[in-house]
Amino acid sequence: MSATHERSRSRAVAIVVGITAAVAAIHLATPARPSSWHPVHVFAEKLYALPLLLAAAWLSVAQALLVTLAVAVLWALHVFLHWPAEEMLGLEQSGQIVSLAVIGITASLLFERWRRAHRQVLAAHQETLDGLVGALSLREHDTAEHSRRVAAYSLLIAEELGIEAASERQSLARAAVLHDIGKIGVPDRILLKGGELTEEEWSVIRRHPGLGAALLGDLPSLETARNLVLAHHERWDGHGYPRRLAGAQIPFPARLFAVADAFDALTSPRPYHGALSLADAVDRITRDSGTAFDPAIVDAFLRVPHSRLQRALEEPLVVVADSVGPLPTR
Repeated sequence: MSATHERSRSRAVAIVVGITAAVAAIHLATPARPSSWHPVHVFAEKLYALPLLLAAAWLSVAQALLVTLAVAVLWALHVFLHWPAEEMLGLEQSGQIVSLAVIGITASLLFERWRRAHRQVLAAHQETLDGLVGALSLREHDTAEHSRRVAAYSLLIAEELGIEAASERQSLARAAVLHDIGKIGVPDRILLKGGELTEEEWSVIRRHPGLGAALLGDLPSLETARNLVLAHHERWDGHGYPRRLAGAQIPFPARLFAVADAFDALTSPRPYHGALSLADAVDRITRDSGTAFDPAIVDAFLRVPHSRLQRALEEPLVVVADSVGPLPTR
């Protein structure tokens, strides 16, 4: 579990415990018999359902059932303190324990069923995306290795920027792997062309960020990937594409990715240039700081030791796995 997830879960537990304690304090402190404070007592009784529902929504089944048990014990204490001599009223109040238990157990199981179904939908969606990446790799053979190297470089830069949460790093790495997924819609005669592209062919190539973003859809879990895919060819000076965004208008993941992507392009052989040495590529990135790239991202990139960049170049999958676990290998 990531540190961010752990903090979120701890915060949820604290809220549920706090609400339960507050409701119990009001309920036990106000008189059960008719008085000016009795309406507050009745209102507090109804609020016991709130921590049960929040626990079911936010916590695991086991934790939610513990909250249900705690509420049942608190209600039993209420019956013991307020209704010791009135058997029928005490019995009626005791029956409320059953109602609360039914609410807590049913809500916990229903929310867990929803979470399981949601995970299955996300997994199916991700399998589809991985299949598209695999299909693109079959068409353009260097795509998979390029994506893994860029993911590794992106994670090294993210580390220098203080991005430590596993969920954020996983999201960034996944986005890097998916960044060129829109090329699945580019015709082979253009995508696989060995020579220089015409202006008309370039106009087709420049559509791939929008195509990729459309393929990823509107799932919240893929928001980082969608933003990166759509903006990964934007430039800090506003001369990129497809929307000619500039500066902070460019989503942060795309700004980070742009440096990693350029570095891999410079250190890899291409039809129109040979591979630069690691040092020459770093110098080239430095020169483009403030024009093509966000200067703060370049500064973080320059802090990455060359030995770690070299390892990412030679063993990108190892670097990625060390940081976030395995990613698609097609």
